[in-house]
Amino acid sequence: MNKKILVTITLFCTTSIANAESPDAFDTTKGPYPSQGVQVLPLSKINLPPQLKTRQTFALLQQKQKGYRENDSTYPRSLISLQYTAKDEIEKNKNSDQYDTHLKKNIADIKLAFPYSAPSAISPDNTLGFAALGLWQNGWTGIAQLFKENSIGVCSYKIENILVSKGAIQIDENTVRHDVNNKITTIDIAGSMNSGFIYTISWYDKTYFHDLECANLAFKPELKDKLIALAKKIDAGAF
Repeated sequence: MNKKILVTITLFCTTSIANAESPDAFDTTKGPYPSQGVQVLPLSKINLPPQLKTRQTFALLQQKQKGYRENDSTYPRSLISLQYTAKDEIEKNKNSDQYDTHLKKNIADIKLAFPYSAPSAISPDNTLGFAALGLWQNGWTGIAQLFKENSIGVCSYKIENILVSKGAIQIDENTVRHDVNNKITTIDIAGSMNSGFIYTISWYDKTYFHDLECANLAFKPELKDKLIALAKKIDAGAF
């Protein structure tokens, strides 16, 4: 069985992906179920272990008090470093393997299970590369575009076609906004002064799950507004 389900506590910015037949990941009797799409629920009804729900409540409190949740991670610096390493990675991993998920120079180098072209809001001159995401369904169900956004940092725009992947997601109602063209939206800022920060905005519609992540070494509250503005442009001009 190769169908997978997306289960999330949005503020954690680490969507957990589990095989539908894996009881250790979550209680399969409580959903989300394949092709169910987006469900906005009270935290008490989200299908996650109690300890993760406690972490979610604490993370939400940190967001309100500090503007971000504390999280030491290597991810911000790794994403930032791509502006220097992406070209070498692409050259190093050139091959014709359609299952390869390394960074590629062009969308055409990735076999997708749906038609796709890069959003006009992301400059080709600032693009660092593309990578396959999601499931293999005679082509990948998702793709990431890595790029530099000078006003924010180094970013990754990820999109997954849930009609093809039969994706489903549960979202804590306390995190829901509607910033991106009135679509269900969530925003997460996570990091530390030591590790740097990841600014994430996610939005959802009936066809796609979208994630825009931008890395910056500093915490700057004004970057949230810039992130929202960029997400709106990407969504409005998406392929």
